[in-house]
Amino acid sequence: MKKSLLSLLAIALAAVGCQNYDDQFDDLNSQIAALSSQVAGLAQVQSDLASLAGTVSSLQSTVASTATAIEGLDGLAENVAAIQESVNDVASSEDVADLSADIDSAQEDLDELLSQSSVFTNNVVVNSVATLDVYHKMGSSLNVVAGDVDITAKSDMDATKLQELVNNIFTTTGKYSYVANSSSVAPVTFDNLTGTQSLTVDQAGDYSFKTLGSATVINLKDSYKSKVTKIDFRELTSVQKFQTNGADNTISFSKAVELHLTKLVYYPPLDLTVVVDEGAAMPFVMDDVDATGDQSDITLDITGPASFSVSNISDGTIAVSEIKDVTINGFEGGITIKKGVENFSADKVVTLTLTGTLDLETMDITGAKDSDVSTSVGPALDLDQISSLETVDVDGFLKTLDVTSNGNLTDLTIAADVAGKIDIDGNTDLTTITVTGAKATELDVNANTDLEALTVDLTWRAGTATGDVIDGDLTVTGNTSLESLVVSSDKLENMTVTGNDDLTSIDLNGLTAGGATGTPAINISDNDLSATLVDKDDTASSSTGDGEANDLGSISNSGIKNASAYLTAIAATTGAKVEAFYDTVDFTTEADQTSEVLYVTNTANASQDTKLRLAYIVPNTADTGDTAITAKRSFIILSKGTLELTVNNSSILTATDLNDNNAVAIGTQILTTENLAAATAAGATLTATDGGGVVMSKIGFGINSSSTENSQTTAVSSTFSVQVSDVLDLSLEGFSIQMSGTAFTSTMTFAEAIMASWTAKYATALANRWDLATAENGSFAVIEFTALDKGTGSLGQAMTASFDIESGTLTSLGYVIGNGETFTSSGADNSSKGSSIVITLEATTAGDQLSEIGNYGQAVANGTRKVSLTGGNFLELSSTYNPNIPGSNAIIADFNVYAVESRRNDVRLAAESRVAASSNASTFSRIGWL
Repeated sequence: MKKSLLSLLAIALAAVGCQNYDDQFDDLNSQIAALSSQVAGLAQVQSDLASLAGTVSSLQSTVASTATAIEGLDGLAENVAAIQESVNDVASSEDVADLSADIDSAQEDLDELLSQSSVFTNNVVVNSVATLDVYHKMGSSLNVVAGDVDITAKSDMDATKLQELVNNIFTTTGKYSYVANSSSVAPVTFDNLTGTQSLTVDQAGDYSFKTLGSATVINLKDSYKSKVTKIDFRELTSVQKFQTNGADNTISFSKAVELHLTKLVYYPPLDLTVVVDEGAAMPFVMDDVDATGDQSDITLDITGPASFSVSNISDGTIAVSEIKDVTINGFEGGITIKKGVENFSADKVVTLTLTGTLDLETMDITGAKDSDVSTSVGPALDLDQISSLETVDVDGFLKTLDVTSNGNLTDLTIAADVAGKIDIDGNTDLTTITVTGAKATELDVNANTDLEALTVDLTWRAGTATGDVIDGDLTVTGNTSLESLVVSSDKLENMTVTGNDDLTSIDLNGLTAGGATGTPAINISDNDLSATLVDKDDTASSSTGDGEANDLGSISNSGIKNASAYLTAIAATTGAKVEAFYDTVDFTTEADQTSEVLYVTNTANASQDTKLRLAYIVPNTADTGDTAITAKRSFIILSKGTLELTVNNSSILTATDLNDNNAVAIGTQILTTENLAAATAAGATLTATDGGGVVMSKIGFGINSSSTENSQTTAVSSTFSVQVSDVLDLSLEGFSIQMSGTAFTSTMTFAEAIMASWTAKYATALANRWDLATAENGSFAVIEFTALDKGTGSLGQAMTASFDIESGTLTSLGYVIGNGETFTSSGADNSSKGSSIVITLEATTAGDQLSEIGNYGQAVANGTRKVSLTGGNFLELSSTYNPNIPGSNAIIADFNVYAVESRRNDVRLAAESRVAASSNASTFSRIGWL
C-alpha cells in the first residue's frame, strides 16, 4: 500500500530557501488529520497518527524560528496522500493492520531522514556539571533532538547554563524529562519547546511551556507542589494524556493561581480532573468531541478557578467545587455542585446533584428533559438546608421542587413546569415567592415566618401517571407573618389555609371550580380572618335552622374575598368537605341592632361555634353498613379416585373413578347436567376448573436454535452468549423486570441473575405472588415461578419476554416458555397452569347463618347446611377476609398481602348484613351570605 518514503524525501537539512514550508507543513497537518478521521475507533492508529502529526507540527515551529529547513516535503506530502487514498479503501481488519504498518514505516523513514540531517541524533543526558557544560556548548545544534532529553538538575549546576540549555531545545522526537533533585534548584522556563513525545517535569517553580503545541503524555510531578503557582500550556493543541505524579487524567496543584489550556479543544481520554488554587485564572476551551470531531461524552471534575463557564460541551458529567461563579449552558449531562460554588447558572439541567456542605448563594437554572430517557420530565431539584442560599430562579422542566429550611433565602422565583409537587417550607428569611408562569400538581407553602404576602397564580397540571387528572392542591400553613393570600389558580381541588397568625385577607378571585376528581376538601381556619355578619329574618314558610338553605343574612368586611362562586361550586359537589371559619366575627341580628356580639375563635372547638362558620360541610363518615354476603368454598382434588360430594344433606356428585384427563373428568363426571341440577336443588352453584394446585409458569434459556421460541441471531451458535448491551424484559401477572449491563456465557448463571433481579425488586409479600427457583431441563436453565395461591387466582397468567439485542451476531440466546403441565416451544402453553382440579361451590342464600354450604373454616362433614366430600384426597382453599367485619383486612386492602390465600377467585366468607350507623354529615353553609 505504501510507496517508499526514502525515494521521495531529501536526505539533508539545508538553509531556508524560497519555498513556503509553512504552507507545506499546514497542508501535511491537514492531510494527517483527515487520515486520522478515516480510521476513527482504531485507538492505536489514531495515537500513532497524532504522535506523528505532533512531531511534524513541532518541526514546523522549529523551522519557522531557526535558519534550518527540511527539504523533500513535497515528496512527504505525496506519500501521505497515497496513504490517504488507501485509507479510503479500507474494508477489513487486515487493511487496517497494513495501514498501521505503513504509518510505522513512515515514522522510521522520518527518523532516518533526521539521522542523515544536521539535527542532533543522540539522546541528551544531563546529570552533572560536566555534562551540562558539554551540552550547553552545543548551543543551537540542539534545536532539534532526534532522541530523548533527560535532565537531572542539581543545586551545584549553573542556573544560567541550565536555562540556556533548555532554551536551545525546540523539538524532540523522543521523550523529554526535566527533574530537579531538590527545592534549592532555581526553576527554569520551557517557553522555546514546541513539541515532544512524553514530557515529565518536576521542579520547585512554575511549569511554563508557552509554545508547546504537542506532546503525548504530560506528567507534571508534584514533589514541590507548593512552589508551582503557574502552569502554562497556552499553545497546546495535541496531547494524549495529562498526569500529576503519574495519576492519569489529572492536573492537581492547589497553589497554582494560573492554568492555561487556552487552545486545547480535544482531549482523547475525555476525562480530566483539575485542581488549582481558589480564585485561579483558567482559560478553558475543551470540548466533548472524539478524534473525528463527533460528540462523545466527557467527564470533568474542576476545583478552584475563580470562574468556570462552558457552552460548547453537550453531554457527560461535570463536577465543580471551590469556584465562585459557575455557568454551564447547553449541557444535558450530570452536574454535581460541591463546596465553594457561590453562584450557579445553567440553561439545560437534566441531572443536578448537590453534595457536601454547600456555599451556594444564587441559583438560576432551567431544568430540561433528558433526551436519552423517553419518560423524563426533568430533574428532581432538592434545595434543602443550604444555609448560604439567598436567591433562586428556576425555569424549564422539573420533576419536583423542594425548597426547605434555607435560613438566608429571601427571593424565590419559579416559572418551571413541575411534573409533581412544589414544596416551600421553613425558610425563615423568605419574603418573596413568585410562581407566575409555573405549573405543578401541588404547592405547599409552610412555616416561612418572614413571608408577608403570597400570590398563587400558577397553573395546576396533571401528574405523569396513567389516568392522572388535574386536581390542584394548595397548602398554606404556619406562615406566622403572612397577611395577604391571593389565589387565582383555578381547578383547585384541595386547599388548606391554617395557622397563619397574621393572615387577614384571602382573595379567591378567578377561582370557579374544583379539580377533575370531584371530591374537594377545603380547610380555612385558625388564621386572623374577621367579618361582620348580620342574621336576617328568614322568610321561609317553615322554620329554618342556622346554616340551612333558607337561612338568610349578609357578610361584610370579610377577610375571605371573591369566594362566593368558587365555594358555591365546591359545596354543590357530592362528597365535598368544606371547613371555612372566621377567627373573629361581629354578629348582629337584623331585628335587634343592639345585640351585636364579638366572637373569637376557640380553636379547640371551632367547628362547633356556629357564629364563626362560613361553611361547615362534611360528608357522612359513619359506617354505611353492609349487605349480606354469600359463601363460596373451593377444594383442590389432589389425587384421582372415588369422589362423593354432598351439599346440604343432598348428594350432588358421585364418581367411582375420576378420569386421569382433567378435562374429561370435569366434562363427563363432575359438571354433568344431572350434577348441576342436583347442586341447584341443594341451594348451591357447582363449578370446576382445570389447572389449580401447583400453579406454575416457566421460562428456560439456552442456545438459540430453530426449536426455540425466540432466536436472536440468524446463525445457530455452539456456545451461549449474552452481551453487556443486551436488554431483557420479563413480565408475569403485572410484575416485570428489566435487566442489562452484564455479559453471560452460562445459561444457569444468566437464569440465576434474572431470578435475583426479580426477588430484589419484589422482596416482600406486599408485591409478590410467586416463589422463584432455578432448575435444569435438558439444555435449558429454567426459572420456575410457582404461585403462592394454590387456587385459580394466578391461573392463566401469561408470561412474556422480549430482548433488545444490540450486539448483533455476538448474542446466541433462545428461550422457551411453558407451565407446570407442558414446557414446549409452542406459544399455546405460555401461561401459568397447575395439574389439579378445583371444585367450587357457591351458596344460594346470603349470610352465614342460612348458608347452604356452611362457611369456610367449618368442618367438611355430613349434616344440614354443610359440605361433605369423601373418597378423594382433597384440600380446602382458604381466606381470612370478611368485608363485613372491620379489621379482618387491617393491613392493606391488597390481594398480594394474602398471596397464600385464595380470596381472589375461590373463597368468600359468608356474612350477615350490617345496619348503617347514624349519619354524621353536616351541611351548614352561609356561603350565600357573601
